[in-house]
Amino acid sequence: MAAYVPINNFANFLAMSWLVFRVGTLLVVTDIVAIPFFYILFNPSPSCGTSMNDPISNLDFSDSEITLLVSNFYSLVKVDELLSPMYPHDDWAGAETRLRDFLIYRFGGSDRYIQRRGHPRLGMRHAPFVIGINERDRWLSLMEKALEKLELPASRKNVLMGFFMQVAEFLRNE
Repeated sequence: MAAYVPINNFANFLAMSWLVFRVGTLLVVTDIVAIPFFYILFNPSPSCGTSMNDPISNLDFSDSEITLLVSNFYSLVKVDELLSPMYPHDDWAGAETRLRDFLIYRFGGSDRYIQRRGHPRLGMRHAPFVIGINERDRWLSLMEKALEKLELPASRKNVLMGFFMQVAEFLRNE
């Protein structure tokens, strides 16, 4: 993740002309001129869940549907031997709230997540956990089972699983 430091004068600009930051598992070295490109590519704006061309925000999910999905998901995670140890056992309700608020925001609803936690920074927030292929696949399997419990058309489920697959692969760090 790049650190942003205001450039007060030309000497500071020259001294800071190269930055190194993490994108997934890659270290990127870039000239400062390219930063706006990388920022837009890897740090969507707070309105990223509300684009007119975004199939996720056009699914018209209700808060109650998202709440039920997240509740179904965490009921499976709590008893899963691979994923359960990654979650704070004294804060299951907090974990549910964070995922629920993030998904509501991402699917075009309330920005409560942003107000409480700021930019999602999913890579940074998940970096302390070892997330390999097994963890990614298990997370996707449990999310798919939770999704199956909702009575949604297959087209909506397919778009959601596509979204979850992209996020799960992005978070993989091993």
